[in-house]
Amino acid sequence: MHAASTGSESESSYTQEIAYSVAIEGSPEDVWQYFILPENWFAWWGGDLRSAEWAIGGTLVWEMGGASEVVDIVAGKMVKFGDSWVDNIFLFEPDGEDATKVTYVQGIKGGSHSDVSSALAEVKSVLWRLKEEVEFGG
Repeated sequence: MHAASTGSESESSYTQEIAYSVAIEGSPEDVWQYFILPENWFAWWGGDLRSAEWAIGGTLVWEMGGASEVVDIVAGKMVKFGDSWVDNIFLFEPDGEDATKVTYVQGIKGGSHSDVSSALAEVKSVLWRLKEEVEFGG
C-alpha cells in the first residue's frame, strides 16, 4: 500500500493530489469488470451510479443528480473521470500471479479539500471498500 500527497508545487493542474494503492485478489480483468458495473458502485464508492458510458467523453450519471465526464480511459488499465472540482483516476496493474494493484489518484482542482489528511482518509476508505467488495462480496 502506498500513499502520497503533493501540493500546488506539482507540475499538474491540481491544487492537491492524493494517491493511494491497494492489492486486490483477482486478475486485473476481473477487478476491472467489477469496477465498471454501475450496480456495484453504491457498496464501495458511497454514491449510487445510475449509468456509465465507459468511453472518452462518456458520462457517469449519479443517482443524487449531476454527472461526471470520462476524460481518459484504457479498458482494463485506467480510467479518469471528473468534474470542475476534482478528477478521479483509477489505475489497474497486475500484482503477482492473481492480484491487481489498484491505485486511486484524486486530483483536487480547486479548494474543495483544504485538509489533506481528510482527503487521504477518503481515498483510502474508497479503495479498502472496493477491495472488500471484490474479494468478499461485502
